Amino acid sequence: MPIMEELDKQGQFLFKYRSYIPALVVLISFFFLTDTRYPNENYSYQLFYLGFCFLVSFIGLIVRSLTIAFVPKNTSGRNRHKQVADVLNQTGMYSLLRHPLYLGNFLMHSGVALIPRSFVLFVFFILVFCFYYERIILTEENFLRKKFSDKYLLWANRTPAFIPSFKNFKSSENSFSFRTVIHREYSSILGLILIFLFFDFLIYLLNYVKVENFSFDLIPFQHKIIFISVWIIYFIFRFIAKKTNLFVEQGR
Repeated sequence: MPIMEELDKQGQFLFKYRSYIPALVVLISFFFLTDTRYPNENYSYQLFYLGFCFLVSFIGLIVRSLTIAFVPKNTSGRNRHKQVADVLNQTGMYSLLRHPLYLGNFLMHSGVALIPRSFVLFVFFILVFCFYYERIILTEENFLRKKFSDKYLLWANRTPAFIPSFKNFKSSENSFSFRTVIHREYSSILGLILIFLFFDFLIYLLNYVKVENFSFDLIPFQHKIIFISVWIIYFIFRFIAKKTNLFVEQGR
C-alpha cells in the first residue's frame, strides 16, 4: 500500500480513539510521579507549580471553548466513527489556524504531562502527540479536500495548520454560544480538576507515606470536598445533557 494511503488508514483508526488520549497521558505521567518531590521540600512551591501546570491546561480549554462556541452544527464535533463537516469553518479560530481544537488538546495534555517535572516525559509526550495527531490531521484534511475542493485549498494556503497566525483573522458570523461550550466541554473541565486534585494527593502519598500507613484520614478535608463536589456537578450536568435540551442551541 502506498505510504500516503497507509498513513490515511492509520489516521482513520486513530481518529476513532482520539478521546482516549487523555487517559493515556495520565497513565504515562503516573509512572513518573514516584520520583517527583516538592520543590525545595516546600508544599507551597508545589502548589504554585501545579497552578502553572493547570494554567497551561486551562489555556488549552479556552482555545477549545473559543473554537466550539462559534461553530455551526455538524462541525468540530466529538464524532468518532466518521468525518463530519456540513460546512468548511473559515472564521474565528479557524481563520487563525486549521486545527484549533488539536492545539487546545496539546495545551490541555501538556499541563498534565508537566506535573511530574520530567524532561524525558515531556519530550516523549510531544513525540507521541505528533505521531498520533499527524495521522489524524492527514485524514481530516484529505476528507475536507475531497469534499470542498478548491474552497478548501484556498483556505489551507492562507491558514497555518497548527501555529496561529493573526494576520488573516476574520470574526465569526455566529454569536458566542455558552450553552454549546458547556454541552461539549463540561466533562473536560471537570475531568481536569479531578486529575490535578488526584495528582496533588498522589505525589504526597507516593513520596511521603508508607503503603502500610495509608488511611483515608490522610486525604485532606478540602480534597474530599472538592472531589465529591466535582462528581456531583458532573452527574448533574450529564443528566441535563442526556435527558433535556437545556444545553442545546438551535443550529449548533
